[in-house]
Amino acid sequence: MNQEEPTTWQIIEGRFPKIKIYLFLIAFSLIAYANILPNGFLWDDEVQITGNQLIQTPGHLWEIITSDTGNSGVSGPSMGFYRPLMNFSYWLSYQFFGLNAWGYHLLQIFFHIGSVILVFWVVGEILKRAGTQYFEKAAFLTAAVFAVHPGISEAVQYLGAVGEPLFVFFALLSIHKFLQGIDYERRKIATRNIVWSSLFGFLAFCAKESAAGIFIIGFLFLFLFAHPKRKYYFRYFFGAATAAFCYAILRFWISGIKYSSNHPVPIAKASLLERLLTIPKELVTYLKIFFYPATLRIYQNFVVRTADFSNFWLPFLIVIFIIFIAAIFLRKQSTPIKKMMLIFGAWYLIFLAPALNVVPLNMTLAERWQYFPSIGLLAIIFLAIFSKLEKNKRLSNMAAIAILAIIVPILAARTVVRDGNWRNGLALYGHDIRYTNGDNANLENNYGVELFRIGKQDEAKDHFTRSVELMDDWSVSQNNLGAVYEKEGNPEKAYEYYKRAVGLSDYYLAYQNMAGILMQLKRDDEARGFLESQALKKFPANPDFYFQLAVLNYKEGKKPDARKLLETSLYLNPQNQNAQQLYAAMKSGQEINFDK
Repeated sequence: MNQEEPTTWQIIEGRFPKIKIYLFLIAFSLIAYANILPNGFLWDDEVQITGNQLIQTPGHLWEIITSDTGNSGVSGPSMGFYRPLMNFSYWLSYQFFGLNAWGYHLLQIFFHIGSVILVFWVVGEILKRAGTQYFEKAAFLTAAVFAVHPGISEAVQYLGAVGEPLFVFFALLSIHKFLQGIDYERRKIATRNIVWSSLFGFLAFCAKESAAGIFIIGFLFLFLFAHPKRKYYFRYFFGAATAAFCYAILRFWISGIKYSSNHPVPIAKASLLERLLTIPKELVTYLKIFFYPATLRIYQNFVVRTADFSNFWLPFLIVIFIIFIAAIFLRKQSTPIKKMMLIFGAWYLIFLAPALNVVPLNMTLAERWQYFPSIGLLAIIFLAIFSKLEKNKRLSNMAAIAILAIIVPILAARTVVRDGNWRNGLALYGHDIRYTNGDNANLENNYGVELFRIGKQDEAKDHFTRSVELMDDWSVSQNNLGAVYEKEGNPEKAYEYYKRAVGLSDYYLAYQNMAGILMQLKRDDEARGFLESQALKKFPANPDFYFQLAVLNYKEGKKPDARKLLETSLYLNPQNQNAQQLYAAMKSGQEINFDK
Protein backbone atom coordinates (compact mmCIF):
# COMPACT_ATOMS: atom_id res chain seq x y z
CA MET A 1 0.00 0.00 0.00
CA ASN A 2 1.48 3.36 -1.09
CA GLN A 3 2.03 5.95 1.58
CA GLU A 4 0.18 9.21 0.91
CA GLU A 5 2.27 12.13 -0.33
CA PRO A 6 2.60 14.90 2.29
CA THR A 7 0.63 18.05 1.59
CA THR A 8 2.35 21.38 1.02
CA TRP A 9 1.20 22.51 4.47
CA GLN A 10 2.69 19.40 6.09
CA ILE A 11 6.01 20.10 4.38
CA ILE A 12 5.94 23.71 5.66
CA GLU A 13 5.08 22.51 9.17
CA GLY A 14 7.93 20.02 9.05
CA ARG A 15 10.42 22.76 8.27
CA PHE A 16 8.80 25.40 10.47
CA PRO A 17 7.07 23.52 13.29
CA LYS A 18 5.74 26.69 14.92
CA ILE A 19 4.28 28.21 11.75
CA LYS A 20 0.67 28.05 13.05
CA ILE A 21 1.67 29.90 16.21
CA TYR A 22 3.34 32.62 14.15
CA LEU A 23 0.29 32.95 11.90
CA PHE A 24 -1.98 33.28 14.92
CA LEU A 25 0.25 35.99 16.43
CA ILE A 26 0.39 37.88 13.13
CA ALA A 27 -3.39 37.62 12.79
CA PHE A 28 -3.95 38.92 16.34
CA SER A 29 -1.68 41.91 15.65
CA LEU A 30 -3.36 42.76 12.35
CA ILE A 31 -6.86 42.46 13.83
CA ALA A 32 -5.90 44.90 16.57
CA TYR A 33 -4.06 47.46 14.45
CA ALA A 34 -5.06 47.21 10.78
CA ASN A 35 -7.54 50.05 11.17
CA ILE A 36 -4.82 52.56 12.11
CA LEU A 37 -3.62 52.52 8.48
CA PRO A 38 -6.07 55.28 7.36
CA ASN A 39 -5.11 57.48 10.34
CA GLY A 40 -3.24 60.71 9.63
CA PHE A 41 -0.32 62.58 11.14
CA LEU A 42 -0.89 64.23 14.51
CA TRP A 43 0.74 65.46 17.70
CA ASP A 44 4.55 65.64 17.29
CA ASP A 45 4.33 64.07 13.81
CA GLU A 46 4.08 67.61 12.47
CA VAL A 47 7.59 68.42 13.71
CA GLN A 48 9.21 65.00 13.31
CA ILE A 49 7.71 64.06 9.93
CA THR A 50 5.54 66.50 7.96
CA GLY A 51 7.59 69.56 8.93
CA ASN A 52 10.92 67.73 8.87
CA GLN A 53 12.91 69.14 5.95
CA LEU A 54 15.84 66.81 6.65
CA ILE A 55 13.94 63.63 5.79
CA GLN A 56 12.33 65.30 2.75
CA THR A 57 15.50 66.67 1.16
CA PRO A 58 18.02 64.33 -0.55
CA GLY A 59 21.53 64.14 0.84
CA HIS A 60 20.83 64.65 4.53
CA LEU A 61 21.11 61.07 5.81
CA TRP A 62 24.13 61.72 8.02
CA GLU A 63 22.50 64.86 9.45
CA ILE A 64 19.38 62.79 10.15
CA ILE A 65 21.37 60.16 12.04
CA THR A 66 23.22 62.78 14.08
CA SER A 67 20.24 65.05 14.80
CA ASP A 68 17.89 65.44 17.71
CA THR A 69 14.43 63.93 17.09
CA GLY A 70 12.94 67.36 17.81
CA ASN A 71 15.23 69.12 15.34
CA SER A 72 13.54 69.07 11.97
CA GLY A 73 16.15 71.27 10.36
CA VAL A 74 14.06 74.36 11.07
CA SER A 75 13.16 73.96 14.73
CA GLY A 76 16.55 74.92 16.06
CA PRO A 77 18.40 73.87 19.21
CA SER A 78 18.38 70.34 20.51
CA MET A 79 15.73 69.24 23.00
CA GLY A 80 17.84 66.34 24.27
CA PHE A 81 15.95 63.49 22.55
CA TYR A 82 18.51 61.54 20.56
CA ARG A 83 17.04 58.53 18.77
CA PRO A 84 18.93 58.08 15.46
CA LEU A 85 17.11 54.85 14.56
CA MET A 86 13.81 56.67 14.96
CA ASN A 87 14.98 59.46 12.62
CA PHE A 88 16.24 56.86 10.15
CA SER A 89 12.85 55.11 10.14
CA TYR A 90 11.17 58.40 9.17
CA TRP A 91 13.70 58.95 6.39
CA LEU A 92 13.21 55.39 5.11
CA SER A 93 9.43 55.70 5.19
CA TYR A 94 9.58 58.99 3.31
CA GLN A 95 11.65 57.40 0.53
CA PHE A 96 8.89 54.86 -0.11
CA PHE A 97 5.70 56.60 0.97
CA GLY A 98 6.37 60.35 0.87
CA LEU A 99 3.96 62.05 3.25
CA ASN A 100 1.33 59.31 3.11
CA ALA A 101 0.75 58.40 6.74
CA TRP A 102 -0.44 54.86 6.01
CA GLY A 103 3.08 53.86 4.98
CA TYR A 104 4.54 55.01 8.29
CA HIS A 105 1.79 53.16 10.15
CA LEU A 106 2.53 50.04 8.09
CA LEU A 107 6.20 50.10 9.11
CA GLN A 108 5.23 50.56 12.77
CA ILE A 109 2.84 47.58 12.61
CA PHE A 110 5.59 45.53 10.96
CA PHE A 111 7.98 46.14 13.85
CA HIS A 112 5.21 45.43 16.35
CA ILE A 113 4.54 42.07 14.69
CA GLY A 114 8.26 41.30 14.72
CA SER A 115 8.38 42.14 18.42
CA VAL A 116 5.35 39.92 19.11
CA ILE A 117 7.06 36.92 17.52
CA LEU A 118 10.28 37.69 19.38
CA VAL A 119 8.33 37.82 22.66
CA PHE A 120 7.22 34.25 21.98
CA TRP A 121 10.81 33.16 21.30
CA VAL A 122 12.48 34.98 24.19
CA VAL A 123 9.89 34.30 26.91
CA GLY A 124 9.70 30.65 25.81
CA GLU A 125 13.46 30.24 25.93
CA ILE A 126 13.67 31.77 29.42
CA LEU A 127 10.74 29.75 30.80
CA LYS A 128 12.21 26.56 29.42
CA ARG A 129 15.02 26.89 31.96
CA ALA A 130 12.50 26.41 34.78
CA GLY A 131 11.99 22.82 33.61
CA THR A 132 8.23 23.28 33.22
CA GLN A 133 6.01 21.51 30.68
CA TYR A 134 3.93 24.59 29.90
CA PHE A 135 6.68 27.04 28.90
CA GLU A 136 5.55 27.26 25.26
CA LYS A 137 1.90 27.74 26.24
CA ALA A 138 2.77 30.56 28.64
CA ALA A 139 5.09 32.16 26.06
CA PHE A 140 2.37 32.02 23.38
CA LEU A 141 -0.21 33.64 25.64
CA THR A 142 2.29 36.32 26.70
CA ALA A 143 2.90 37.15 23.04
CA ALA A 144 -0.81 36.99 22.15
CA VAL A 145 -1.88 39.44 24.87
CA PHE A 146 1.11 41.68 24.12
CA ALA A 147 -0.01 41.73 20.48
CA VAL A 148 -3.42 43.26 21.26
CA HIS A 149 -3.24 44.94 24.68
CA PRO A 150 -4.86 48.42 24.60
CA GLY A 151 -2.89 49.66 27.61
CA ILE A 152 0.29 49.70 25.51
CA SER A 153 -1.34 50.44 22.14
CA GLU A 154 -0.12 54.04 22.03
CA ALA A 155 3.32 52.69 21.09
CA VAL A 156 1.85 51.35 17.83
CA GLN A 157 -0.85 53.94 17.12
CA TYR A 158 1.32 57.04 17.53
CA LEU A 159 3.89 57.59 14.77
CA GLY A 160 5.91 59.80 17.09
CA ALA A 161 6.38 56.75 19.32
CA VAL A 162 7.95 54.54 16.62
CA GLY A 163 11.04 54.45 18.84
CA GLU A 164 9.21 52.08 21.20
CA PRO A 165 8.58 49.24 18.69
CA LEU A 166 12.05 49.77 17.23
CA PHE A 167 13.66 49.59 20.66
CA VAL A 168 11.67 46.49 21.68
CA PHE A 169 12.39 44.71 18.39
CA PHE A 170 16.16 45.14 18.64
CA ALA A 171 16.24 44.64 22.42
CA LEU A 172 14.46 41.30 22.04
CA LEU A 173 16.76 40.33 19.16
CA SER A 174 19.72 41.09 21.44
CA ILE A 175 18.33 38.90 24.23
CA HIS A 176 17.37 36.17 21.73
CA LYS A 177 20.88 35.94 20.23
CA PHE A 178 22.38 35.94 23.74
CA LEU A 179 20.13 33.05 24.88
CA GLN A 180 20.85 31.09 21.69
CA GLY A 181 24.57 31.20 22.38
CA ILE A 182 24.48 29.68 25.88
CA ASP A 183 25.81 26.13 26.24
CA TYR A 184 24.46 25.08 29.65
CA GLU A 185 26.38 21.81 29.85
CA ARG A 186 29.76 23.31 28.99
CA ARG A 187 29.03 26.53 30.88
CA LYS A 188 30.03 28.78 28.00
CA ILE A 189 28.60 31.38 25.62
CA ALA A 190 29.45 31.41 21.91
CA THR A 191 31.51 34.50 21.07
CA ARG A 192 29.60 35.12 17.83
CA ASN A 193 26.36 35.30 19.80
CA ILE A 194 27.86 37.83 22.20
CA VAL A 195 28.89 39.91 19.17
CA TRP A 196 25.41 39.71 17.61
CA SER A 197 23.78 40.44 20.97
CA SER A 198 25.97 43.52 21.42
CA LEU A 199 25.26 44.73 17.87
CA PHE A 200 21.51 44.46 18.36
CA GLY A 201 21.94 46.05 21.79
CA PHE A 202 23.65 49.02 20.13
CA LEU A 203 20.73 49.37 17.69
CA ALA A 204 18.35 49.21 20.66
CA PHE A 205 20.34 52.05 22.27
CA CYS A 206 19.87 54.03 19.04
CA ALA A 207 16.11 53.71 19.52
CA LYS A 208 15.96 54.33 23.27
CA GLU A 209 18.50 54.75 26.09
CA SER A 210 16.70 52.13 28.21
CA ALA A 211 18.63 49.50 26.25
CA ALA A 212 21.08 49.34 29.15
CA GLY A 213 18.49 47.23 30.95
CA ILE A 214 18.70 44.33 28.51
CA PHE A 215 22.26 43.57 29.63
CA ILE A 216 21.22 43.69 33.30
CA ILE A 217 18.60 41.04 32.50
CA GLY A 218 21.30 39.07 30.68
CA PHE A 219 23.64 39.07 33.68
CA LEU A 220 20.79 38.10 36.01
CA PHE A 221 19.92 35.15 33.75
CA LEU A 222 23.56 34.01 33.64
CA PHE A 223 23.81 34.18 37.41
CA LEU A 224 20.54 32.34 38.10
CA PHE A 225 20.49 29.70 35.36
CA ALA A 226 23.53 29.45 33.09
CA HIS A 227 26.41 29.67 35.62
CA PRO A 228 29.07 30.12 32.91
CA LYS A 229 32.78 30.23 33.61
CA ARG A 230 34.04 33.57 34.83
CA LYS A 231 35.65 34.55 31.53
CA TYR A 232 32.25 34.50 29.81
CA TYR A 233 30.88 37.01 32.27
CA PHE A 234 33.75 39.29 31.24
CA ARG A 235 33.14 38.70 27.54
CA TYR A 236 29.45 39.50 27.88
CA PHE A 237 30.30 42.59 29.94
CA PHE A 238 32.79 43.70 27.28
CA GLY A 239 30.11 43.31 24.59
CA ALA A 240 27.59 45.30 26.64
CA ALA A 241 30.12 48.01 27.43
CA THR A 242 31.11 48.25 23.76
CA ALA A 243 27.47 48.74 22.71
CA ALA A 244 26.97 51.45 25.34
CA PHE A 245 30.30 53.12 24.51
CA CYS A 246 29.58 53.24 20.77
CA TYR A 247 26.20 54.83 21.44
CA ALA A 248 27.79 57.36 23.83
CA ILE A 249 30.42 58.28 21.20
CA LEU A 250 27.73 58.74 18.56
CA ARG A 251 25.56 60.84 20.84
CA PHE A 252 27.89 62.96 22.93
CA TRP A 253 30.99 63.27 20.75
CA ILE A 254 29.82 63.01 17.12
CA SER A 255 26.32 64.45 17.49
CA GLY A 256 27.00 66.55 20.60
CA ILE A 257 23.51 66.03 22.00
CA LYS A 258 23.25 66.10 25.77
CA TYR A 259 20.33 65.02 27.88
CA SER A 260 17.97 67.85 28.77
CA SER A 261 15.45 67.87 31.59
CA ASN A 262 14.28 71.41 30.84
CA HIS A 263 10.72 70.46 29.92
CA PRO A 264 7.88 72.97 30.49
CA VAL A 265 5.67 70.47 32.32
CA PRO A 266 4.72 70.21 36.02
CA ILE A 267 6.69 67.02 36.75
CA ALA A 268 9.90 68.50 35.30
CA LYS A 269 9.51 71.60 37.46
CA ALA A 270 8.72 69.59 40.58
CA SER A 271 11.35 69.07 43.29
CA LEU A 272 13.06 65.72 43.77
CA LEU A 273 10.95 65.11 46.88
CA GLU A 274 7.73 65.78 44.93
CA ARG A 275 8.82 63.44 42.15
CA LEU A 276 9.55 60.70 44.71
CA LEU A 277 6.14 61.23 46.32
CA THR A 278 4.59 60.80 42.87
CA ILE A 279 6.14 57.36 42.22
CA PRO A 280 3.53 55.22 44.09
CA LYS A 281 0.69 56.90 42.18
CA GLU A 282 2.57 56.38 38.90
CA LEU A 283 3.02 52.67 39.65
CA VAL A 284 -0.63 52.18 40.59
CA THR A 285 -1.80 54.13 37.54
CA TYR A 286 0.33 52.00 35.22
CA LEU A 287 -1.11 48.84 36.80
CA LYS A 288 -4.64 50.21 36.52
CA ILE A 289 -4.11 50.95 32.82
CA PHE A 290 -2.75 47.44 32.36
CA PHE A 291 -5.46 45.51 34.21
CA TYR A 292 -8.40 47.81 33.46
CA PRO A 293 -7.74 49.74 30.23
CA ALA A 294 -11.22 51.28 30.05
CA THR A 295 -10.04 54.90 30.09
CA LEU A 296 -7.02 55.63 27.92
CA ARG A 297 -5.57 59.06 27.27
CA ILE A 298 -2.39 60.86 26.36
CA TYR A 299 -0.60 63.52 28.40
CA GLN A 300 -0.89 62.64 32.08
CA ASN A 301 0.85 65.40 34.02
CA PHE A 302 -0.14 64.90 37.67
CA VAL A 303 2.30 65.71 40.49
CA VAL A 304 1.95 64.66 44.14
CA ARG A 305 3.02 67.70 46.15
CA THR A 306 2.28 66.45 49.68
CA ALA A 307 1.94 63.05 51.37
CA ASP A 308 -1.87 63.12 51.56
CA PHE A 309 -3.91 59.93 51.82
CA SER A 310 -5.53 59.66 48.38
CA ASN A 311 -2.51 60.65 46.27
CA PHE A 312 0.35 59.15 48.28
CA TRP A 313 -0.55 56.85 51.16
CA LEU A 314 -3.30 54.92 49.37
CA PRO A 315 -1.15 54.16 46.29
CA PHE A 316 1.79 53.40 48.57
CA LEU A 317 -0.29 50.89 50.59
CA ILE A 318 -1.54 49.27 47.37
CA VAL A 319 2.05 48.78 46.21
CA ILE A 320 3.00 47.28 49.60
CA PHE A 321 -0.03 44.98 49.46
CA ILE A 322 0.95 43.74 45.98
CA ILE A 323 4.49 43.03 47.21
CA PHE A 324 3.09 41.19 50.24
CA ILE A 325 0.81 38.96 48.10
CA ALA A 326 3.68 38.24 45.71
CA ALA A 327 5.91 37.23 48.62
CA ILE A 328 3.27 34.82 49.97
CA PHE A 329 2.83 33.29 46.52
CA LEU A 330 6.57 32.84 46.01
CA ARG A 331 7.06 31.10 49.37
CA LYS A 332 5.14 28.09 48.08
CA GLN A 333 6.90 27.88 44.71
CA SER A 334 9.85 25.76 43.64
CA THR A 335 13.25 27.38 43.31
CA PRO A 336 13.17 27.51 39.46
CA ILE A 337 9.78 29.29 39.55
CA LYS A 338 11.12 31.77 42.11
CA LYS A 339 14.08 32.50 39.86
CA MET A 340 11.75 33.00 36.88
CA MET A 341 9.59 35.37 38.87
CA LEU A 342 12.72 37.28 39.88
CA ILE A 343 13.85 37.64 36.25
CA PHE A 344 10.50 38.82 34.92
CA GLY A 345 9.86 41.00 37.97
CA ALA A 346 13.24 42.63 37.36
CA TRP A 347 12.30 42.96 33.67
CA TYR A 348 9.15 44.92 34.57
CA LEU A 349 10.77 47.18 37.16
CA ILE A 350 14.07 47.82 35.35
CA PHE A 351 12.38 48.97 32.16
CA LEU A 352 9.63 50.89 33.92
CA ALA A 353 12.03 52.65 36.32
CA PRO A 354 13.22 55.30 33.79
CA ALA A 355 9.57 56.29 33.29
CA LEU A 356 9.03 57.04 37.00
CA ASN A 357 10.54 60.53 36.78
CA VAL A 358 13.33 60.26 39.31
CA VAL A 359 15.08 62.04 36.46
CA PRO A 360 12.31 64.30 35.09
CA LEU A 361 10.74 63.52 31.72
CA ASN A 362 8.41 65.50 29.44
CA MET A 363 5.27 64.15 31.14
CA THR A 364 4.41 62.22 34.29
CA LEU A 365 3.03 59.12 32.63
CA ALA A 366 2.62 57.79 29.10
CA GLU A 367 0.91 54.54 28.17
CA ARG A 368 3.58 53.79 25.56
CA TRP A 369 6.29 53.68 28.26
CA GLN A 370 4.79 50.44 29.55
CA TYR A 371 5.22 48.74 26.13
CA PHE A 372 8.42 46.81 26.92
CA PRO A 373 7.93 46.43 30.71
CA SER A 374 4.52 44.80 30.07
CA ILE A 375 6.27 41.72 28.65
CA GLY A 376 7.74 40.97 32.06
CA LEU A 377 4.39 41.53 33.77
CA LEU A 378 2.54 39.26 31.32
CA ALA A 379 5.15 36.53 31.74
CA ILE A 380 4.71 36.70 35.53
CA ILE A 381 0.92 36.42 35.19
CA PHE A 382 0.98 33.37 32.94
CA LEU A 383 3.81 31.76 34.86
CA ALA A 384 1.73 32.10 38.04
CA ILE A 385 -1.44 30.73 36.38
CA PHE A 386 0.12 27.69 34.77
CA SER A 387 2.44 26.83 37.65
CA LYS A 388 -0.75 26.38 39.69
CA LEU A 389 -2.48 24.35 36.96
CA GLU A 390 0.51 22.30 35.82
CA LYS A 391 -0.71 19.05 37.41
CA ASN A 392 -4.20 19.38 35.89
CA LYS A 393 -3.68 19.30 32.14
CA ARG A 394 -7.39 19.55 31.32
CA LEU A 395 -7.86 22.63 33.51
CA SER A 396 -4.66 24.13 32.15
CA ASN A 397 -5.90 23.75 28.56
CA MET A 398 -9.30 25.18 29.47
CA ALA A 399 -7.63 28.24 31.00
CA ALA A 400 -5.53 28.78 27.87
CA ILE A 401 -8.59 28.45 25.61
CA ALA A 402 -10.58 30.86 27.80
CA ILE A 403 -7.80 33.44 27.59
CA LEU A 404 -7.61 33.11 23.81
CA ALA A 405 -11.36 32.99 23.27
CA ILE A 406 -12.43 35.68 25.76
CA ILE A 407 -9.60 37.86 27.11
CA VAL A 408 -7.68 38.35 23.85
CA PRO A 409 -10.79 39.33 21.79
CA ILE A 410 -11.96 41.77 24.49
CA LEU A 411 -8.54 43.42 24.64
CA ALA A 412 -8.31 43.50 20.84
CA ALA A 413 -11.75 45.11 20.58
CA ARG A 414 -10.73 47.82 23.06
CA THR A 415 -7.58 48.47 21.02
CA VAL A 416 -9.62 48.76 17.81
CA VAL A 417 -11.86 51.35 19.49
CA ARG A 418 -8.79 53.27 20.66
CA ASP A 419 -7.39 53.12 17.11
CA GLY A 420 -10.42 55.16 16.08
CA ASN A 421 -9.57 57.89 18.58
CA TRP A 422 -6.22 58.28 16.81
CA ARG A 423 -7.74 58.91 13.35
CA ASN A 424 -6.97 62.65 13.61
CA GLY A 425 -6.06 65.30 16.16
CA LEU A 426 -9.60 66.59 16.62
CA ALA A 427 -10.88 63.10 17.48
CA LEU A 428 -7.97 62.23 19.79
CA TYR A 429 -7.77 65.45 21.79
CA GLY A 430 -11.55 65.87 21.83
CA HIS A 431 -11.90 62.38 23.34
CA ASP A 432 -9.04 62.57 25.83
CA ILE A 433 -9.73 66.07 27.12
CA ARG A 434 -13.01 64.82 28.59
CA TYR A 435 -11.01 62.87 31.18
CA THR A 436 -8.77 65.73 32.37
CA ASN A 437 -11.15 67.97 34.38
CA GLY A 438 -9.65 70.93 32.53
CA ASP A 439 -6.30 70.49 34.29
CA ASN A 440 -4.01 69.50 31.41
CA ALA A 441 -2.29 72.41 29.65
CA ASN A 442 -0.95 70.25 26.81
CA LEU A 443 -4.32 68.80 25.87
CA GLU A 444 -6.02 72.20 26.19
CA ASN A 445 -3.47 73.63 23.77
CA ASN A 446 -3.57 70.75 21.29
CA TYR A 447 -7.35 70.67 21.20
CA GLY A 448 -7.33 74.43 20.67
CA VAL A 449 -5.03 73.99 17.66
CA GLU A 450 -7.44 71.54 16.04
CA LEU A 451 -10.43 73.82 16.71
CA PHE A 452 -8.51 76.79 15.28
CA ARG A 453 -7.77 74.85 12.10
CA ILE A 454 -11.46 74.21 11.42
CA GLY A 455 -12.39 77.81 12.02
CA LYS A 456 -13.77 77.59 15.57
CA GLN A 457 -11.71 80.52 16.83
CA ASP A 458 -13.77 81.36 19.91
CA GLU A 459 -13.59 77.78 21.23
CA ALA A 460 -9.91 77.60 20.37
CA LYS A 461 -9.28 80.85 22.22
CA ASP A 462 -10.93 79.47 25.36
CA HIS A 463 -8.69 76.38 25.32
CA PHE A 464 -5.52 78.38 24.61
CA THR A 465 -6.39 80.76 27.44
CA ARG A 466 -6.93 77.82 29.79
CA SER A 467 -3.59 76.32 28.72
CA VAL A 468 -1.80 79.61 29.44
CA GLU A 469 -3.46 79.81 32.87
CA LEU A 470 -2.33 76.28 33.72
CA MET A 471 1.23 76.68 32.41
CA ASP A 472 2.10 80.33 31.93
CA ASP A 473 5.75 79.66 31.09
CA TRP A 474 5.04 77.49 28.05
CA SER A 475 5.84 79.31 24.82
CA VAL A 476 3.65 77.15 22.58
CA SER A 477 0.29 78.08 24.09
CA GLN A 478 1.39 81.72 24.39
CA ASN A 479 2.22 81.71 20.68
CA ASN A 480 -1.07 80.05 19.76
CA LEU A 481 -3.10 82.57 21.76
CA GLY A 482 -1.23 85.27 19.86
CA ALA A 483 -2.29 83.61 16.58
CA VAL A 484 -5.94 83.85 17.65
CA TYR A 485 -5.62 87.57 18.34
CA GLU A 486 -3.88 88.04 14.98
CA LYS A 487 -6.73 86.21 13.26
CA GLU A 488 -9.21 88.44 15.10
CA GLY A 489 -7.51 91.53 13.64
CA ASN A 490 -5.81 92.60 16.86
CA PRO A 491 -2.09 92.68 15.92
CA GLU A 492 -1.06 94.68 19.01
CA LYS A 493 -2.45 91.99 21.33
CA ALA A 494 -0.94 89.28 19.13
CA TYR A 495 2.44 91.02 19.40
CA GLU A 496 2.24 90.86 23.21
CA TYR A 497 1.78 87.09 23.22
CA TYR A 498 4.38 86.45 20.51
CA LYS A 499 6.87 88.52 22.51
CA ARG A 500 6.14 86.46 25.63
CA ALA A 501 6.54 83.23 23.67
CA VAL A 502 9.91 84.32 22.24
CA GLY A 503 11.10 85.27 25.71
CA LEU A 504 10.15 81.88 27.19
CA SER A 505 11.94 79.43 24.90
CA ASP A 506 13.40 78.75 21.48
CA TYR A 507 10.12 77.84 19.78
CA TYR A 508 10.76 78.49 16.09
CA LEU A 509 7.12 79.22 15.20
CA ALA A 510 6.96 81.98 17.81
CA TYR A 511 10.00 83.62 16.20
CA GLN A 512 8.42 83.30 12.78
CA ASN A 513 5.14 84.82 13.98
CA MET A 514 6.98 87.58 15.83
CA ALA A 515 8.75 88.67 12.64
CA GLY A 516 5.48 88.45 10.71
CA ILE A 517 3.52 90.58 13.17
CA LEU A 518 6.25 93.24 13.21
CA MET A 519 5.99 93.42 9.42
CA GLN A 520 2.20 93.62 9.69
CA LEU A 521 2.57 96.52 12.15
CA LYS A 522 4.83 98.30 9.59
CA ARG A 523 7.81 98.00 11.92
CA ASP A 524 10.06 96.71 9.14
CA ASP A 525 13.37 97.90 10.60
CA GLU A 526 12.56 96.16 13.88
CA ALA A 527 11.52 93.03 11.97
CA ARG A 528 14.81 93.02 10.03
CA GLY A 529 16.86 93.43 13.20
CA PHE A 530 14.91 90.66 14.92
CA LEU A 531 15.39 88.25 12.01
CA GLU A 532 19.09 88.94 11.56
CA SER A 533 20.20 89.26 15.18
CA GLN A 534 17.94 86.68 16.85
CA ALA A 535 15.91 84.40 14.62
CA LEU A 536 18.57 83.33 12.11
CA LYS A 537 21.21 82.97 14.82
CA LYS A 538 19.04 80.45 16.61
CA PHE A 539 17.53 78.85 13.50
CA PRO A 540 20.07 79.17 10.66
CA ALA A 541 18.32 76.46 8.61
CA ASN A 542 14.80 77.89 8.77
CA PRO A 543 13.67 78.68 5.20
CA ASP A 544 10.77 80.89 6.34
CA PHE A 545 13.10 83.41 7.96
CA TYR A 546 15.01 83.81 4.68
CA PHE A 547 11.69 84.30 2.91
CA GLN A 548 10.64 87.00 5.40
CA LEU A 549 13.97 88.79 4.92
CA ALA A 550 13.51 88.51 1.15
CA VAL A 551 10.13 90.25 1.45
CA LEU A 552 11.70 93.06 3.50
CA ASN A 553 14.46 93.52 0.92
CA TYR A 554 11.95 93.43 -1.93
CA LYS A 555 9.86 96.14 -0.26
CA GLU A 556 12.99 98.30 0.09
CA GLY A 557 13.81 97.86 -3.59
CA LYS A 558 16.79 95.55 -2.96
CA LYS A 559 15.67 92.96 -5.48
CA PRO A 560 19.07 91.23 -6.07
CA ASP A 561 19.39 90.66 -2.31
CA ALA A 562 15.79 89.49 -2.15
CA ARG A 563 16.43 87.02 -4.97
CA LYS A 564 19.48 85.54 -3.22
CA LEU A 565 17.50 85.12 -0.01
CA LEU A 566 14.69 83.40 -1.89
CA GLU A 567 17.18 81.01 -3.49
CA THR A 568 18.48 80.13 -0.02
CA SER A 569 14.93 79.61 1.24
CA LEU A 570 14.11 77.32 -1.70
CA TYR A 571 17.37 75.42 -1.26
CA LEU A 572 16.43 74.68 2.34
CA ASN A 573 12.82 73.88 1.44
CA PRO A 574 12.03 73.41 -2.27
CA GLN A 575 8.33 73.00 -1.37
CA ASN A 576 8.03 76.49 0.18
CA GLN A 577 5.08 77.80 -1.87
CA ASN A 578 5.35 81.42 -0.73
CA ALA A 579 8.99 81.53 -1.77
CA GLN A 580 8.17 79.81 -5.06
CA GLN A 581 5.48 82.35 -5.91
CA LEU A 582 7.60 85.40 -5.07
CA TYR A 583 10.60 83.97 -6.94
CA ALA A 584 8.46 83.27 -10.03
CA ALA A 585 6.97 86.78 -9.88
CA MET A 586 10.42 88.36 -9.69
CA LYS A 587 11.69 86.29 -12.62
CA SER A 588 8.72 87.35 -14.74
CA GLY A 589 9.16 91.01 -13.79
CA GLN A 590 5.79 91.18 -12.04
CA GLU A 591 5.50 93.86 -9.38
CA ILE A 592 4.01 92.88 -6.01
CA ASN A 593 2.59 95.29 -3.47
CA PHE A 594 2.96 93.77 0.03
CA ASP A 595 1.25 96.75 1.67
CA LYS A 596 -2.17 95.84 0.32
